[in-house]
Amino acid sequence: MPDAPVLPADIPTLTDGVVTLRALTLADLDAVVEQSRDPETARWTFVPEPYTDADGRDFIERSPQEWQDGVRCGWAIEHEGRFAGLVSHQPRGGGAVEIAYAAHPAARGHGVMTRAVRLAVRHAFDHGATVVLWHAQVGNFGSRKVAWRCGFVLGGPTVATRHDRVVEVWSGHLRPGDLMEPRGRWLFPPVLEGAGIRIRPFRDDDVAAFPESHDPLTARFSSVLPVRDAFPGWLLSRRTSEATGSAVACAIADAETDELLGGLDLHRLDVPLFAGTAVLGYWLLEGARGRGAVSRALELVIPWSFRPLTEGGLGLHALSAGCSVHNGASARVLRRAGFALVGTSRESMRAEGSLTGPVHDELLFDLLATDDREAQRVEPLRLPELETPRFRLREWRDGDVPDDDEGPDDASLRFMPASAQPNRATYVAWLARHRSFAEAGTGVDWCVADRETDHALGNV
Repeated sequence: MPDAPVLPADIPTLTDGVVTLRALTLADLDAVVEQSRDPETARWTFVPEPYTDADGRDFIERSPQEWQDGVRCGWAIEHEGRFAGLVSHQPRGGGAVEIAYAAHPAARGHGVMTRAVRLAVRHAFDHGATVVLWHAQVGNFGSRKVAWRCGFVLGGPTVATRHDRVVEVWSGHLRPGDLMEPRGRWLFPPVLEGAGIRIRPFRDDDVAAFPESHDPLTARFSSVLPVRDAFPGWLLSRRTSEATGSAVACAIADAETDELLGGLDLHRLDVPLFAGTAVLGYWLLEGARGRGAVSRALELVIPWSFRPLTEGGLGLHALSAGCSVHNGASARVLRRAGFALVGTSRESMRAEGSLTGPVHDELLFDLLATDDREAQRVEPLRLPELETPRFRLREWRDGDVPDDDEGPDDASLRFMPASAQPNRATYVAWLARHRSFAEAGTGVDWCVADRETDHALGNV
């Protein structure tokens, strides 16, 4: 093997002063084989497995003939005097060419491939290409990020065949004159820590924290949360939303153990009509409830969401959130965080995520960056249980539904305000309304119950 590579004279060398595209030579053999055996390369490309030295030699020696025949224009990428990967484009008919690229493991994460792709795209346009196409298997965010940085118009997913395999792919295209710069935002979850909580991106290994089936509370109020088998698809959709600039998903973890406790997301970030605002959602795994984890997480995420983009924040000026009128725990979290109740959307939610389940009202909250959060924070009023020799004063319960003969009588109807005393049909709505008084810190209701039977008798 020669000490210095001899480059074929008919393959152009391209450079931007940092990255150089040059002809492949046998001096690149060890690096080509090393790259092709890398697990990430094998995962997202169609290199032979196992990849041998003979495969690498054949690939390199075939390159000059492919240039001569016009079937593929391929280069080695060189950065700081070392082999950094491969990039090529090949004709697809009608003036279109398709670009392909793969980075050597040692060169990833330094912007090398973005520079290389821009050089290869310009070469294609300079030689008559009318459009440059890009495809990558769904989930290959490394490839997608390069295409995004280079200004490709991105779409998909769709189904395509690659090397006799049917795969889901993302697609993109770039035309002459297009700016080779990102066309939108790619959002990245922050890493924040405080009060025993760590906010971080979700990871593939977080799957172990998810249950095989939902507990009743999750099934009722967080039915979109995946079970363990569905976690990979759920995570893919969250990462795709970040790549399109529409949402950011954050894991809530224990700061000491990094154990996953739950998550929160900010979405509707890509709608121009609502620019500068986001809708907040959050959830906890069953074993993480009752420890104030969401409240502590919001104390980290809310300031970050309002922090200017130039200071590493999300640059928002308003947050909104909603929860079922029956989800008192969620409403308490929002009030404690300083959100203001601004209204109720009637019959806008379905229980348990079912298309045919019962409908119920949604409480609507918002928070502005200019609000005085400390002044707006509300702690719910808590009722002490009181007893006399005959009676017990306690909280009203779901099971305190009046019997058929316990609705308002003539005296109640004459001397009490309308809807003050519920009957069997109106009890659920009455209870939700009166619980909201305690949650908002505006009033409390004791159930007057018989001390011996605990049967509800009246209200104070």
